[in-house]
Amino acid sequence: KIVAFLGCDGSGKSTIVRNLFEIYKPYFPCSKAHLGKPFIENNFLKEVYSSNQKFREKNNIDEFQFKKGFKVLTLSCLRLFSAYYQYLKKFLGVTVLTDRWPSNFPNSIDGPKIFDNKSSSPIVNFFNKLNIFIYELIPNSDLLIFLNTDYEKILERNAKREDSEPSSFLKKRYFDIENSKPKTKEFLIFKNNKKLEEAIDDCLYLVSNF
Repeated sequence: KIVAFLGCDGSGKSTIVRNLFEIYKPYFPCSKAHLGKPFIENNFLKEVYSSNQKFREKNNIDEFQFKKGFKVLTLSCLRLFSAYYQYLKKFLGVTVLTDRWPSNFPNSIDGPKIFDNKSSSPIVNFFNKLNIFIYELIPNSDLLIFLNTDYEKILERNAKREDSEPSSFLKKRYFDIENSKPKTKEFLIFKNNKKLEEAIDDCLYLVSNF
């Protein structure tokens, strides 16, 4: 199976994926992935994602430029490739636990970026249609668990992190994540205001039962 976790920064998805992987690893083939930032453990891609984040913060991403379009399509293709790579592992008998999974809902978290095209530019139209097409090709995960965490709890956890995010960024992400509709066969909502150990135990039960 492919089991994905979705949630705002600070909801616990990365930690839960990492812990479930460590729990399951001695008993059967399993792996962990990150479909929001595919192959992020690769040093080169880690640097690319970091520079992209700074690029988005300094620029208006809604206005099309060829460089922006190329970056967006590169991420889309990486997500497509990674999604099928996870399916290959599933086909070979590996259980995949992944932090996030792509959505085909335009301009949502992990979904196709659609550039503003008020001028009806054929180039922008091409980029938008190609990006939508790529996400249509991405298969469904088997189960997606949405870690629904109160905003106050998100802020509290974020304050304790070494790489804490600005509250304005978190607020936008918090509401954007609710509009994300990842491609999945089954969907569960898990209220994650608990202590980390309790949340891991609960998610272990949910995933094992599934």
